[in-house]
Formats: sequence, C-alpha cells, structure tokens
Amino acid sequence: MTGPDAAHDHDSHADHPLSATVVLFVLVAVFAAIFAAMSTKKIDGPVVIVTALLAGWGLVQVWVLDKD
Repeated sequence: MTGPDAAHDHDSHADHPLSATVVLFVLVAVFAAIFAAMSTKKIDGPVVIVTALLAGWGLVQVWVLDKD
C-alpha cells in the first residue's frame, strides 16, 4: 500500500499482547479503585464482580480478538 493510508496499514504493525495485558491490568485496577470509591469505599462483592468482568473482557480482546 502506498500513499497516506500506508502509515495506517494494520499488517505493518506487530501485536504486543504482553504489553497490552500489563496496560489492561493497570486500567482495571484504576477503574476498580474508582468504582469502589463511588460505591461503598471498599473492595466488596460488586466491585470484585465488575473488576473480574472487566479483566475477563479485556483479556479476551487482547489475546483472542486482536489477532490478524
């Protein structure tokens, strides 16, 4: 591919699932802390459930769906 669209060709970029996983876990931890602060100010059942769902969804995105 040539021209201005060549820089955005997905095939020219490598996947980095390990780095993406680290970033995912940091984001999940931040959102879990925010959710805990907004609800009961502690890590309890609903916060753990939401955190597990967010982490599971993110891991599926990184390791399964983000493949060429």
